[in-house]
Amino acid sequence: GGLTIATGNINGAIDSLPGLYSGSVGLTGLSYSNVVVGGGFDSFSSNGGGENGVEVIYSANGLGVHLSHSDVVRAAGAAATRRTGLGLSYAFGDWNVALGLHDGDIASEDFAVISATGSVGSVSLGLQLFDNDANTGGVRISAGFEVGAGTNVTVFIADRDAAGTDTAYGLGFTHSLGGATLAGGIVSDAAGATHADLGVRFNF
Repeated sequence: GGLTIATGNINGAIDSLPGLYSGSVGLTGLSYSNVVVGGGFDSFSSNGGGENGVEVIYSANGLGVHLSHSDVVRAAGAAATRRTGLGLSYAFGDWNVALGLHDGDIASEDFAVISATGSVGSVSLGLQLFDNDANTGGVRISAGFEVGAGTNVTVFIADRDAAGTDTAYGLGFTHSLGGATLAGGIVSDAAGATHADLGVRFNF
């Protein structure tokens, strides 16, 4: 039914949290400065390099629950580091709200994140709030607009409390080409560096 149990190269509860990547711009994500979650968390790796773990996923009637756990060996001879993530989400109408809780053996990996995404007319909106035990919280707001037939523009601004970080912001667009999408963007990341890309994404 709505229950999935997976082991091995898991997706991870936090990386799968609805709205975590809302506000992403460009063809490649451009360093994903729109994600203000700091500290590590489990995620799937297409080349098999992801953390091995176990996860339980359940969804029904707009409710989503995702629990994941792994023991990660970060260096040769080092002890395993345990990670446990819990994602709770609820979809209603055009909106989705989600809460992620994460526990790890490192202070920066003990955190909570809240995401909310939705739309008002043709405008999509996103909000992300983050806080961890290393006192490096953050906030991100994003919006997307239809500006023509098949063309969408996305903007975001993100700020983290970590020392030495700047406010990040980005602007990107997508344009439908039928079976492909033209995408590009420009981002100023938390380190003050500028990234830009432009390309075509094909769907088969």
